[in-house]
Amino acid sequence: MLCCSDCGRLLPAKSLHLGLNRVLYCPECWGEIFALCEHCGALCYRAGMQCYQDAWLCCCCYAAATDDAWWHPTGFKGRQVYFNFPSRRRFGVEIETARCPDYEDLTDDAVWGCKSDASITGLEFVSDILFGDDGLIEIYRICDFAQKHGWSVDRRCGLHIHLDMWDEPSDRMQAIALAYLLTYEVWASFVDPVRRASTYCKPCRATIDDIAEIENWDNFSSHQDRHEWINFHAFCRHGSFEVRLHPGSIDGKEIVNWVTAHAVFMDWAANAGWDGVKNALDTDDRWKVLADIWQDAGCHDLVDYYHQRSLNFCGDTNG
Repeated sequence: MLCCSDCGRLLPAKSLHLGLNRVLYCPECWGEIFALCEHCGALCYRAGMQCYQDAWLCCCCYAAATDDAWWHPTGFKGRQVYFNFPSRRRFGVEIETARCPDYEDLTDDAVWGCKSDASITGLEFVSDILFGDDGLIEIYRICDFAQKHGWSVDRRCGLHIHLDMWDEPSDRMQAIALAYLLTYEVWASFVDPVRRASTYCKPCRATIDDIAEIENWDNFSSHQDRHEWINFHAFCRHGSFEVRLHPGSIDGKEIVNWVTAHAVFMDWAANAGWDGVKNALDTDDRWKVLADIWQDAGCHDLVDYYHQRSLNFCGDTNG
């Protein structure tokens, strides 16, 4: 048992939250003193935050948000068509750039927003919530624009995708989280080793036991590190899980394949449940499990595509 440093209440250590000053607080005091920036997720003193468009931001994000380069998507009006995208799960895409000439031509684009990011030399382009075949078309469209206008990415850039968890019951989310913890090495084999080493997509601190014990996803996710490769913190901010492992890209096929691979995998895990995921992945050949999942969903091209990427980056396919 430990004391809250503000009110002095005695609580079990696992019930206390760490503050900016490296001391522990009870949940109530922590919530009164601190908050997470609603853009970057940084822990801040509430007194030092600014409100912008109904979101509370840290000083850095507030400065970026009020810059002329920042705008928000205003709406995706896609059709409910799923011939090429085999999942009904909604998704979002964040494309970081090193250079983005003529990006101002997208200012009136309803589907894509733009924001500054101190970790990159270009700008970050953020989609509205997408779905179905038309969502994939929007990815190809901005990538065609980017290549036509000479955009580029470098090793500081990342590609982040969000997959919707809003309507998922807690037990299905736990099964999805378990599936990701058990398959990190496989997903990591598909990306450049330099990206795997990035502090912006670190391995997860949460353990399988931590996931199994989750009773409240809002509470659990609010205390996770947003810079982990599978970002559970995104749930408390966006109602999604964010995958941050992929390096920056303006290649439409590469991004569409990544979105599709994860959407199909999440659907499989949610339907398999905790025991089904655990049993299926109780093998040394977890690559084959992913390959079978994609094949069963009709995504045979993904198997060849990621087999080749694994060969390129690791010399094998994890079994």
